[in-house]
Amino acid sequence: MKYFLLLVLGLMLTGIISGSENSRLPQAYVTAQPVRVGVALLENGQLHTLGEGEFPLMSVVKLHQACYVLHCMEERGLRPEDTLLIHYSELRQDTYSPMLREHRDSVFRLTLRELLAYSLRLSDNNACDILFRHFGGPAEVQRYMQSLGIDCRIGATEAEMHDTPSRIDDNRSTPSSVASLMSRIAEHRLGLTPAYADLLDELLSGCKTGTARIAAGLPPGATLLHKTGTGPCTPTHTCGVNDAAYITLPNGRRYALVILCSTSALPLPETEALLAEISARIAAE
Repeated sequence: MKYFLLLVLGLMLTGIISGSENSRLPQAYVTAQPVRVGVALLENGQLHTLGEGEFPLMSVVKLHQACYVLHCMEERGLRPEDTLLIHYSELRQDTYSPMLREHRDSVFRLTLRELLAYSLRLSDNNACDILFRHFGGPAEVQRYMQSLGIDCRIGATEAEMHDTPSRIDDNRSTPSSVASLMSRIAEHRLGLTPAYADLLDELLSGCKTGTARIAAGLPPGATLLHKTGTGPCTPTHTCGVNDAAYITLPNGRRYALVILCSTSALPLPETEALLAEISARIAAE
């Protein structure tokens, strides 16, 4: 009994109390699907989870990186309008990068705001790795997350994951840890000044990827901050379909919802529809 009370006290101090594993989640629906998926719902300090263990973050790692970059910008006195010089030759041509289509000069400049927007809103892999090069690699991002009390493993850049696909496992976390990070971002509890916290909100509210996932299950008028991640896909099999969101419903209800799907026997559109259905059932409670 004493141990139980100490455990509850510790969780209260972090602002999170764990509920029963699936008390607010559509367990029967999820377990019937041919997928390995983890779900975390964090609402009013109550955490509800479905699915065990860590999952590859895929491009959700760009969320962790952006928090670290903004922290570094504040420490170094850098403004979002400050620019970095970029050589086109340093950009990978064989990766997902909208930047490549929009900037073809041999040398060009982008503001830090633009680089973060490419990374967070469009999930641009070149933008992510430019930020790694200028602000510190994966190990520094992990150390920063640990200083916030966020449990994760960050160990690979986008280029490293591209060159060695097995290294997608180097960037991992539990859905509950990602939900905790999303809540801290949305509630401005990262320790960033208001201007930088607002910038992060602005960028995440404009995410243009994964619109068929959590967002597709929300009612009209709902808003969300979110970041997606997607792994290798074939016409019949999907590896890595992730979405991490903080949602505000029209009735004022607010919660973090994170769905990490590491493997699916379904094609990508059907796997995304599964995430949308989970989101819809939770929003309808």
